[in-house]
Amino acid sequence: MKPSAYDIAKAGGRHSGFLEDHSTKTDGEINRSIRSLTAQVETHNDKIANPMKWVDPTLSPQHLNGLVTSYWPKEVANFTQQIEILERLLMERKP
Repeated sequence: MKPSAYDIAKAGGRHSGFLEDHSTKTDGEINRSIRSLTAQVETHNDKIANPMKWVDPTLSPQHLNGLVTSYWPKEVANFTQQIEILERLLMERKP
């Protein structure tokens, strides 16, 4: 079974700094971060689905392709992992 983003961050791997930074925040601040990251996921998914709405029409097809097939999907994955980390952080705080 693949370890979760939270488990990797807690072990000092990817997103460990993100987890450390957020571990001292209040539940309200963490919930606000989750909402913000969720909005970013939605925005980036729209960028993937409707790229011309978001980029300069003179952008080269190669650059546009890189954004749609690589950069924006990586950003979505990154934000999704961060959301998972924050949700698990909140769950661990519950008695």
